Order: sequence, then structure tokens, then C-alpha cells
Amino acid sequence: LAAGCGGGGGGDGGGGTTGDLLPARIEVPGVGPNGVFDPSPAEDGSRRIWMSYSEVVPSPVQNSVNQINTRVAFSDDAGATWNDSGNAVNPALTGPSLPSPYTISVWQQEVSNLKYDPFDTVPGQTWKMVWHQYLGGYNSVTGITDRFFENGWIALKTSASPPDSLQGSTERKLFAGNIYNSAVDVILGPPEFQLDVLFPGPDELGECAVFTEPGMIATENGLFISMRCGKLLSPGKIVLMFCSHDFTTCDYIGDLLDDTEANLFGASYDGFSAPELVQVGSQTYLIVTPTENDFYLGCLAFRVTDLSADIATLKQSELVERESDASNTPVLVTSVFGTSGSFNGACGYSAGLTGSGIIYSEFFEDTPQFRLFASGENL
Repeated sequence: LAAGCGGGGGGDGGGGTTGDLLPARIEVPGVGPNGVFDPSPAEDGSRRIWMSYSEVVPSPVQNSVNQINTRVAFSDDAGATWNDSGNAVNPALTGPSLPSPYTISVWQQEVSNLKYDPFDTVPGQTWKMVWHQYLGGYNSVTGITDRFFENGWIALKTSASPPDSLQGSTERKLFAGNIYNSAVDVILGPPEFQLDVLFPGPDELGECAVFTEPGMIATENGLFISMRCGKLLSPGKIVLMFCSHDFTTCDYIGDLLDDTEANLFGASYDGFSAPELVQVGSQTYLIVTPTENDFYLGCLAFRVTDLSADIATLKQSELVERESDASNTPVLVTSVFGTSGSFNGACGYSAGLTGSGIIYSEFFEDTPQFRLFASGENL
């Protein structure tokens, strides 16, 4: 959702999915009058699978901005059906007054990533959620919602269990880029990691205006975090961070994909969004959404090199498996596409989702506008 749903075209993605099963809509009863988006499934070794997602709710004020909440659902049948676990973990909140022509602002809470971290020995921190919190303002002249990403950050919550404790746990302001507005330090203080300052090089994170759409996997040594780095004057990229289990230290590892590589997979593609890290047995995968003018066009999956290797070695290596020939092209493992010409992508997956396969999001003109689908495609 953070990239927007307007503009763009059909691209080269095609229709349908690569799996043998036809797409089937996934409904979460009782929530999201305008629909749900951004699935992030997670497992803790039990039969039950959890999933955080974005819920889109019409504003209670006419001619205003839709509110985006973060919620958690669960499935007891390998992802075939889902039930919401209760109240919004991160509810949208009324924001500060903005100058005319903005009539109302809202702190939006979206593009979350939920993970179970069995290696964290601190009580109450085994479940982790990261998401993008930012200010949206309704423009009464244009009739659309503008996103003020300078008033935003990647946030973190931890708890012992996702449905019962995340809602009430303390939020931490984790990451921000170079357009971050220090005036919002009045909320939770400054970012714990001002990434453009900590890693200022032009080939590092110095040109990253904003970070969004975080992905995450847990390993014995720490947490790997993928994010989209959006730049103002040059193509963006998908970056990889490594953090301690308690997020007291975080390091920049390198870049997984660069927007300039997108047209290798479709002539109209100009970037990548919605990075999701997935662990399946000993293999790690990166799922991304190719874009055309910020318009989502399905999902592509790539294999990530061995993340159990020494971190210093990782910095010197290619992070995504690539062709051994001179093209150095990332190796595509599989792909999933929604309806041809539609805004679709932002996929989520975990190994236990045998009842759904990769779950993707799609935008529709009629209500509910935002919907989730089971693709039947597995990694």
C-alpha cells in the first residue's frame, strides 16, 4: 500500500499464477470494510500459522482519508482459511493539523512483517513485528491522500505471543532515512538508527530518503531485515540489514536488488517493492514485487545466498543467486501474478502454507477494494 494504487499500466506480468491451482480469494471475516492487503505469515512450530496484514477502513469523516490499521489473523488449516485474532495491533491514529488544503491527517500503520524468533532468550521478545508508520493527509483540492513520508519511520513491537500481547507492547522508532523530519522526535524520540547518517556513502544508505516494506527472518546469530530504500533523485534498491535479537545493534550488509535490474524481468518494469524474506528449510528466498511507475505487477522470487555465513564475508559477496555468465542476472526461482493489468503483488509466504501457497494482494475498483488470494504456488 505504501507505494500507492494509482497510475501505471499492465506491464509484462501476464495473468494467472504459475501454480496448478487457480487463485482463490482469502477472506478474513469481520474486518476491513475496504479490504485487506500486505500479508506477512509467520510460524512458531505449532499447527497454527499467524499472519499480520493491513486493514483498510473508511474514515469516519466524510471526504477524508481511509485509515490503515495493522492486524493479526491465524489459520489452523495451513492457510486455507483465516480468522482475525481481535483488535488492531497498530490502529491508525488522528494526526496533527496540517496547513490548507489539508483537512485531516492520520498516522497510518501498514506494510507490517511478523516473525517468530526462537533464538531470542529474553522473555516477551520471541514474537517481533516491524512496520511503516507515517503521516497521511487528505487534500481537499485534489481529493486524494498525500503521504508525508518525512513524518514516518520503521517501527518495532515485541511480545510473547502475537494476538495477546503485541497490541499493548511498547513501540520503538527503529529506522529512518534522509528526509526524516526531526520535528516528529516529539513522538517516541529520535530514530534509534538514522541509517543515512550511520551508513552515509552513496553506495550505502546515504541517498535513501525513506525506508519501507520491511521483511525479516530470524537466525541463531541475529535478525536479517530487508527493506525498500526509496531515493529522490536516482533508482532505489532493496537493502539488507543485520540486527541483534534485541535490536540494540544493526549493521548494513549490502543490496539484494537494484531498481535498474528490474527490466531484466519485464521490459516495462522500473523497480522493485515489497521485499519479503522467507526461510524454507536451509534455503532463504527473497520475494519482491516488480513495479512500473510504482504500480505493482505481481511477485518474483529469488534465492538468497547462505545467510549463515560470516557477516563480514557476506558483505563481499553477491547476496542473491545470480547467473554465472557475464550477465550476472539474478536467478528467478518462481513468479506469481494476479489479474493482468491490475495492481497486484505484495506477496507473503511461509513453509507451512500448503493450503494456500504464496499469498498475494490485489486491488479492485469495487468494494472491498483490497483483497488477498491464495496462489497455490510454493517455494
